[in-house]
Amino acid sequence: MKGPEAADWGPFDAALLRAVDEFHGDTSIVKSTWRLWPAGHRKATHGFSHDGSAR
Repeated sequence: MKGPEAADWGPFDAALLRAVDEFHGDTSIVKSTWRLWPAGHRKATHGFSHDGSAR
């Protein structure tokens, strides 16, 4: 299996994989990963604010 660091992932896909890994492991997404997402994908959804912290 390839992780988010694999060279063939684009920036958004790598950030998405990293976020899923973090959320699955800790039920949270760190701010540095959240900031990798394009602004249009950082809207407050699913219990998270725009900066990646839980509401």
